[in-house]
Amino acid sequence: EIRTPMNGILGMLELIDKPGLDAVQRHYVDIARRSGRTLLDLINDVLDLSKIESGKLELEKKPFSLRELTEDLCSLYSQQVQNKH
Repeated sequence: EIRTPMNGILGMLELIDKPGLDAVQRHYVDIARRSGRTLLDLINDVLDLSKIESGKLELEKKPFSLRELTEDLCSLYSQQVQNKH
């Protein structure tokens, strides 16, 4: 199962995220967690695409928060943008 290692990493990040972390440490854990979730979503998307191509996946409509998605993407890529400038 390709998702198992990523779920393990996300689980470890949950264990690391303790109240004693300073602001910088918490920021790094948050970035790692969001990056891990994004990677897991990408893995799921690739697996779903494979199912779609083989005719084994039914699509469903689900509500989502565009604001939350946009904030997550901006946060995820902000460091890369800063490094380029």
